[in-house]
Amino acid sequence: MTLHDSLTIDGYRMLREIPGRGITGIFRFVFTTGIVTGIDEFGYTRRWCYENHADAVQALNTWNGEGDPPGDWIKSKGDGGEYSNPKLLPCPHSCGPSDWYEGGRCDEKGCFFKTNEMP
Repeated sequence: MTLHDSLTIDGYRMLREIPGRGITGIFRFVFTTGIVTGIDEFGYTRRWCYENHADAVQALNTWNGEGDPPGDWIKSKGDGGEYSNPKLLPCPHSCGPSDWYEGGRCDEKGCFFKTNEMP
């Protein structure tokens, strides 16, 4: 069995080599879908979590491996620690669960807006 076959059985999808990032692909976690890099038989080195599976797929399809992947990923975790997407900041006002407003979204996990669309 090849490494690719083994990783596919483990749930990794859209596997490919990205220069400087190693084997990269998509993996569904419990609450998010992640772009994962540095995948091998023991796991991965870093992930970027997206709320929406389609957004993660689209980001992986357009990412060249430089910097962070594009789009509205929520958090990056792995070697070197974890950090939130710098494009997302806490909302300057209080919103109720599932409220949408100009440039952002609010839910039970927090209130966020996109910095380039900040009111």
